[in-house]
Amino acid sequence: MLASCRSHFLREAKAGTWSFAKDCARTPRKPVLSLLLQRSTSTGPGTAKDDAARRYLASKGIQDKELMDGIIKSFPSPPPSVRELESFGDAGLSSLAAAVARELAETRLRAQAAPIVVFVDSPRGNVRLELQAKEGQTFFDLAKENPSTLGMEMECACGGIAACSTCHVIIDSKEQFDSLPAPEEAELDMLDLTEEVTKTSRLGCQLVLTSKMNGLCVTLPAQVKNLW
Repeated sequence: MLASCRSHFLREAKAGTWSFAKDCARTPRKPVLSLLLQRSTSTGPGTAKDDAARRYLASKGIQDKELMDGIIKSFPSPPPSVRELESFGDAGLSSLAAAVARELAETRLRAQAAPIVVFVDSPRGNVRLELQAKEGQTFFDLAKENPSTLGMEMECACGGIAACSTCHVIIDSKEQFDSLPAPEEAELDMLDLTEEVTKTSRLGCQLVLTSKMNGLCVTLPAQVKNLW
């Protein structure tokens, strides 16, 4: 998750207008634009450029090594130069540091939480997959983590941004379906275009798993429509 929203807030952090509550709450993925930063051939931990970036962050009161690592890795081509860090200004750098700190805290909490077990019934061969997930993951994440099982069944063509229906899942139980967070308009629009839609259909990439969803059972439809 650490990489999932960094590029989204880099631009606004640089402008000093970024808001963590507005842009980095754990919501289903949306299309994002990565900030293009100057690249250098002298990169990586322990290089002069990396050392200079860390000294600059320390001079701004950022002393924690884990937080430094997170800030540096948030750039598309880490480590950033001192000039790149300076271009954020104090307000932008503070916003970036606060966002990374919150993400690190959320990651630690998820790592400590008990795994969530979900079951996926394949339309081919009467196969039931039992998968372990972490809080905050989606079926898109599970497909990437399990390429030889779920990844073979779920294409996720759009990359998890609710722009196709290749991650269409059918919740087996209406009780489980009713307990899920309501879908957003973009998800409903895409479901209107998909094959074999039912009253308990959802897009797997938009289902952010929580401990309350432990034991969730879904079925994959025999056909999906790739509009991506």
